[in-house]
Amino acid sequence: MIYGGLFDSESKQKRIDELEIIMKDDNFWNDKKKSEEVIGEYNYLKKLLEETSALKEDIDFHFDNLNSDNPGIDVIKFAEEEYEKFGNRLEELELKILLNGEYDKNDAVLEIHSGAGGTEACDWANMLYRN
Repeated sequence: MIYGGLFDSESKQKRIDELEIIMKDDNFWNDKKKSEEVIGEYNYLKKLLEETSALKEDIDFHFDNLNSDNPGIDVIKFAEEEYEKFGNRLEELELKILLNGEYDKNDAVLEIHSGAGGTEACDWANMLYRN
């Protein structure tokens, strides 16, 4: 199967190769901030590529088994059990890929204030906080 779009492994691998060349430079460690950025991007892309590859292998395995001449009932049952897991893994991976901006990897602090809305606004703020 051919994958693309968000899961374009070729462009990610190309960028990883570029970063490896940068990291091999003798002057790489002279600028600590720049070297940390490069290593951070490298580690992020490597992990993303590993997760993408693992998911592709699992999907291809099940797809090939289901498309065999006579998939047994065990193969079909196993694929059905794995279907939900694939969906969850795919959603997590898609979110990681979409949130790839400069600050998207950082944690966030969120404050919820009811403002001057009275009791109902306080109740609403508490409901939001609980969820």
